[in-house]
Amino acid sequence: MEEFDKHQFITIYLPAPTMDDMLYDKKKALLCNRGLCCNFEMAAVGSEKSSFIDDLLETARILKLSETEWYFLEDDEKGSISPRNELEALGMLYSTLSGLLVSVDCDQEFTSLTALQNIVTERLKLFASTEPAQGRDIENCEEVEAELIAWAVEQGIQSKLKIIEFEGFGRGGAAATDINIGDLVLEIPVESLIYECTALNSSMGAVLSQLEGLSGESMALLWTIKERQAQESKFATYFVSLPASFNTGLSFTMEGLKELEGALVFEEILQAKEHLRRQYDALFPALIEAFPETFPEQVYTWENFLWASELWYSNGVKVGFPDGTFKACLIPVAGILNHSVYPHITHYSRIDAATSTLKLHAIRPCKCGEQCFLSYGALSSADLLMFYGFVLRDDNPYDTIPIELDVPEPSSSSQKSELLSRYSITSSHMLRATWLCKSASTKNSLPSRLLAALRIIFMEESELEIFDENPRYRMISPANEKAVFEALLAIVDPLLGPFQNLDGHDGIAGDVDSCTNEDWDVRLAIHFKDQQRRILSSLQRSCIKSLHE
Repeated sequence: MEEFDKHQFITIYLPAPTMDDMLYDKKKALLCNRGLCCNFEMAAVGSEKSSFIDDLLETARILKLSETEWYFLEDDEKGSISPRNELEALGMLYSTLSGLLVSVDCDQEFTSLTALQNIVTERLKLFASTEPAQGRDIENCEEVEAELIAWAVEQGIQSKLKIIEFEGFGRGGAAATDINIGDLVLEIPVESLIYECTALNSSMGAVLSQLEGLSGESMALLWTIKERQAQESKFATYFVSLPASFNTGLSFTMEGLKELEGALVFEEILQAKEHLRRQYDALFPALIEAFPETFPEQVYTWENFLWASELWYSNGVKVGFPDGTFKACLIPVAGILNHSVYPHITHYSRIDAATSTLKLHAIRPCKCGEQCFLSYGALSSADLLMFYGFVLRDDNPYDTIPIELDVPEPSSSSQKSELLSRYSITSSHMLRATWLCKSASTKNSLPSRLLAALRIIFMEESELEIFDENPRYRMISPANEKAVFEALLAIVDPLLGPFQNLDGHDGIAGDVDSCTNEDWDVRLAIHFKDQQRRILSSLQRSCIKSLHE
């Protein structure tokens, strides 16, 4: 009996929010409000009870919240928050339980933990992408793609992938064998990464280190432009495998941009292109004149600068190094992996200090021959279009539309300002498709934080004197509510305007490798606009419905 009591409970520790987490206070408050903590005592018998795993998973979801997910999360909302959040929450539980399993020394504890991990594993297996899974071998694979694979082996890159052609995506990475949860899919030695140290250790290093105010990312970009031309380069095979053009939003023609006119992303693309041009003009021709051997004029053209910039925007990843620094890196071979909302790989951004390698582990299974997806991040369609040159085939759960409200200054001593401060309401808000809302308490599926802000803004003096409830969940008055939805409609209608007269042409979905026609940017813009139209139309209908209730 004494031996049983000793092992009666197993403590599971989930990593608590740290002070450097931007959402530290918000996550702590959510955990407290829901009666959750990061330490769980599990009885050695009955570990498979659903209430226990539900509490574990709800805590993990909160710990993995992004700022956008927090904004839309309602107090009464339970269950999955987003595909990214659910995968990462389950991945956290799987990793935590795996660590415990190697340390327990009691059969009873081992059996209980195994039962719990089996539940997590089954839930991870439920995730399935709607993207095409099966592909076909690329014709002439013995050339560029085969050379890239052979080069990777020479560099000590370990891989469970092969290069396959997928309809709607172009080339992608397919599982060369069955990949299970936790399996190592790719392992890249730090010497095979391209980053600022690669540039500083090259023949350009002495000159680059002299250039005052030049960031590490800029050094790597300048090195990339020249190294791409060097046939004797260690990375020559990698550069040959890259597309001649990336066809991101930064490469849109005038016709493509004209199609986007009126959309928020139109201005974002123009600003990004202007920023790149200013960056180029600040460097050239000054560097060519000062260091003609290091920066040959025929190499450092605007076209080559734009190509390298698009490469880094679409393929660059912030990687954590053992010394605590984070550096932008190009990761050869990993770049063939396409993006999905339901990825097989989510975390790949920290160097393993013990092996000096970057490891990409699977967070869910991938059968042999199926496309293995990466997550580029919880990105909106505007970001995907501008920096990666594609939008998703289906609805993007991370599509949000930012808006700014005219609220009283925080320094104001007005009652409205005090109310806004009490409920942590700022001027910055977001809209998203109403069909994504799961809460029963929000007005017509609109975010309660936005409703609260507008309710306070339109409060009359007499209402300020008597209203003493949380405006996120309580209507102030019928007149106030009418003003709120009229204001929302006045925000949504102009945003919807540019998208109301689509010609019905099919857009392009998937990675831009598949877009070979000259009008790729026009068709991509139409597809983007159609997605935006559906989101804004759902918001418009919601506002009109509320005004007629």
